[in-house]
Amino acid sequence: MDVCRTIPSELCTFNLSFKHYCGELRKQIRLDQADESTTLIIESLNRPGLYQHIHSLYLFVKSCDAEKDATILDKLQEDARSLIRVINEKRNAARMRDVPIGVPIGC
Repeated sequence: MDVCRTIPSELCTFNLSFKHYCGELRKQIRLDQADESTTLIIESLNRPGLYQHIHSLYLFVKSCDAEKDATILDKLQEDARSLIRVINEKRNAARMRDVPIGVPIGC
């Protein structure tokens, strides 16, 4: 009851069960933990650790409900697109460094 009293009544939806609030809290905690894990310094992250973080994010997304968690999934999808764009930019920059000067690209 102490927790219930700290939440303003205008933010409460009275027809939802406590189980619903627990589920939402767990998802938010997992999302926050995923955010914290991405702030690790990349040099300190070995490949197995990186793959473990990716796998954790995969499991989190897999556990989401497409309708109830639409806003979270939209944000993750947007972030994934940004990540893919950065990866492609890095790869294109690396390819450009490997092309001799004066050689047309695509030859």
